[in-house]
Amino acid sequence: MKNAAPFRSAAVGIDSPTSVPEGIAFTPDFPENSEKKYRDLFNALQDVVMNTDGNGVIQIVNPACFPFFGYTPEEMIGKSMKFFYEDEGQRELLLTALSHKGILTNYPIRFMTKSGAVKTGSVNIKKVYDAAGNTVGLDGLIRDISEKVQADKEIAQAKEFYETILNAIASDIAVFKDENKYCFLNKNAVKSDLLRSWLIGKDDFEYCEHKGRDMTLAKTRWEKHAMVTNTNKSVEWLEEFFDTRGNKHYEIRILKPFQTQDGKKYRVGYGLDITQLKITELKLAERESYLQSLLDSIPDTIFRVNRQGMFIDGKIDPKAKEIMGLHEFVGKTLHEVLLPEMAQFHMRHIERALEGDQLITYEFPVHQKDGSTIFLEARINKKSHDEVVIIIRDMTEKKKLQSQLDQELELRQRKITSAVIKAQENERAIIGQELHDNVNQVLTTVKLYTELCLDGNYDNMSLLGKSVQLLNGSINEIRALSKRLSAPTLGNIHLKDSIRELVDAINATHKLEIRLHADQLEHHEVNPEIHMAVYRIFQEHFTNILKHAEAESVDVFCTKAGGDLQIRIIDEGKGFDPYKRRKGIGITNMISRAESVKGELVIESSPGHGCTLAVKIPLA
Repeated sequence: MKNAAPFRSAAVGIDSPTSVPEGIAFTPDFPENSEKKYRDLFNALQDVVMNTDGNGVIQIVNPACFPFFGYTPEEMIGKSMKFFYEDEGQRELLLTALSHKGILTNYPIRFMTKSGAVKTGSVNIKKVYDAAGNTVGLDGLIRDISEKVQADKEIAQAKEFYETILNAIASDIAVFKDENKYCFLNKNAVKSDLLRSWLIGKDDFEYCEHKGRDMTLAKTRWEKHAMVTNTNKSVEWLEEFFDTRGNKHYEIRILKPFQTQDGKKYRVGYGLDITQLKITELKLAERESYLQSLLDSIPDTIFRVNRQGMFIDGKIDPKAKEIMGLHEFVGKTLHEVLLPEMAQFHMRHIERALEGDQLITYEFPVHQKDGSTIFLEARINKKSHDEVVIIIRDMTEKKKLQSQLDQELELRQRKITSAVIKAQENERAIIGQELHDNVNQVLTTVKLYTELCLDGNYDNMSLLGKSVQLLNGSINEIRALSKRLSAPTLGNIHLKDSIRELVDAINATHKLEIRLHADQLEHHEVNPEIHMAVYRIFQEHFTNILKHAEAESVDVFCTKAGGDLQIRIIDEGKGFDPYKRRKGIGITNMISRAESVKGELVIESSPGHGCTLAVKIPLA
């Protein structure tokens, strides 16, 4: 036999010695003839019954603790209740509540079980006092309400879910119980939370009186309720009423019976405001009339044709009627109104459109009696699996304009090509002249000095020194020519850096001061074509300024704005008339460079007022 702490009787409030036999949590000291009866009753209880001392240490617990906590009575006796609370703060809250009342009933507490699961118990607790009235422990009963709590939670979630759906529905929804009283309204039925709450338990007569509406509305609704009740069938009607501002409203109302599984009867009302729908219908009718008049004013010819090539309907332009020879066509097929080869030609395109979903566009000529040819464009769009819409437009004038444009572009391209060739020839002539006048003369002098050194009749060291100087000059001259011909190393240098090198090279001659403002281009990369075009434009314009402008300084501004590279080169030289016929091709070449990368170049200048060159090139 195991000894246990004395059993404190909550009923009498005194200590009773208790012995606990093997396999039983405790055995109260009952009269001998009733001990087994009460012990069996205590152990058979489905609720957990326990006793703790003043410190919350478990003294007695019945076997029902195992299904609830997962611990046997032997495992729980001697442990503090703190060990079983999900949150230790619950004990403080429980003791605080108990200190005010001395007894708690149906107090929910969350416990941690042996498996780690959390269960909710409804707890009844009463203080145990000694003979002096001091609290010496607690008697408690725990009933498992986890399933009820979960069920209540699921019911609450389901209610919230369905109410959310009902409140999100665009139509009015109301539920009525006996005597046509409202028991639910969604937010679309009554937007004011205060009014919606007030309406619960009231009928339409009270509602109309409260809102100052005509009582005829409530009377009609009352009659509809009676019809549903008597026939147990749905009713539908159109409701018309005026709001407080005198605006007329239209609503479709449906009232239908509803019965729950437990036999309770309700009526569900649905209401849809169709005022805007009616206004929309009027606007659509007006718009349809407008579109029809607009369609009548369009010169295009429009047909609806089915899979068999039959004209369903259409609108044909009078001019196109004469061109195509179509007069009466509705109800006829393409084979009946067109020549066989033309009918087959169009049917092939119609079949292509019906097979796929893409727009089919094609042109076809129509030969006139006077010998001229008209060009038409047909656009076929699939309307359904068995029907297409064909739009036919006269493209004759457009083709003439396109032909003229092609000729102008070809002529312009020839001019550009001619200008490029001339520029290359001029460049070669300049290089040849530079090589002849400078490098060749210097090398001739070096050759002469070398021959004199070979004769041995002169100061060789002096002549050799002069030869070295002349050779260095030739090397520098050739390097300058090479740099002028070659483009920047686009793979290793940014646009700003290549422009800076060009500016620094010119500034080093002290013939011109160029001030570069290009902070926005710091490390900005452009594609090689734009880089090359911009670099050549700078080369050409700087050369023109050095040769012709007689300017002392130049300001260069490079910015990036709105996806475009914008360049302005401003000098205060003598200027010129940009519209005057020019002998050279430098400006033409710069314009061609800009246009080759979809940009534009403009020169603003006049005699005596300097020159501004503006370039804008899209970077995308």
